[in-house]
Amino acid sequence: MKVLHIVGHSGSGKTTFITRLVVELQNFGTVATIKHLGHHTYALPEGKDTTLFFECGVTISEGIDSEKSVILLRDPDLFHALGRMADLGMDFAVIEGFKSVEIPGIVFGDLPAPGALMTDPDIDHVINNISVFPEILTKAGQEIKIRSEWTNKYSVPLKCTQCSKDYNTCQGVVRKSGGAPGTIGDNHGVVLSLTAGISFPGKKGDGCNEKLVAIAGTMQRERTIAGATVLTSVAVTNRLITPGPMEIYITAISDGYRPAIVAISQVFRELKENVLPLGVVLHGFD
Repeated sequence: MKVLHIVGHSGSGKTTFITRLVVELQNFGTVATIKHLGHHTYALPEGKDTTLFFECGVTISEGIDSEKSVILLRDPDLFHALGRMADLGMDFAVIEGFKSVEIPGIVFGDLPAPGALMTDPDIDHVINNISVFPEILTKAGQEIKIRSEWTNKYSVPLKCTQCSKDYNTCQGVVRKSGGAPGTIGDNHGVVLSLTAGISFPGKKGDGCNEKLVAIAGTMQRERTIAGATVLTSVAVTNRLITPGPMEIYITAISDGYRPAIVAISQVFRELKENVLPLGVVLHGFD
């Protein structure tokens, strides 16, 4: 999930810019927004049940109507909010007004902001240079992404696409409603994820994280194991959300548990071989 941090003095045009930016970003994926409310707090409607429950001290109070859900969380931490957005599989998070938070982004007006990525840009400039913005990756978000890709491309087994029967009504189809521990199963495949730890026995070299990301991006994504198609994804956790150890997420999805676990094993061993020249050691699977 790309994080676009936008700051500037009141009246500098931030909000107008953001309302135009989020419309354009939706052409490329899902968008979340987070607004810093400054020196005032968000006014909850008096006497409403969700407000009363929240005032009773619950951690979360949620209200659902026919159009939306409203969630009140007793958690004002920006990084926790960003993590939740990433867990939901958002592609972009646009945050406004967190001047004291050191996330490089876009500055409007004459607000001092060392390390700003852009100053008073237009929409096209932001869209064309979206790669420069920091990114948050989480295992839950990665699972959502790979499941969506699988559903769009691979949810119907190859042998079924070559059959004259209707896949949705065929009595020979085995519907998966569960799986082994650690898996998520339904009609669209079984997802299996591994979190591998990263350690540097020697001195961490310059640009090592960028090299890890590049290696992860070269891993083979589609594999055939025992006649089954397996889609895999590898991502290096970022350092935007801290603290925590550096990790690599390896995710696989297939029609069954066994092809997925074999693919996870293959990817992990290939990663170990590729990161060895960097002086990196992976932990978590043997």
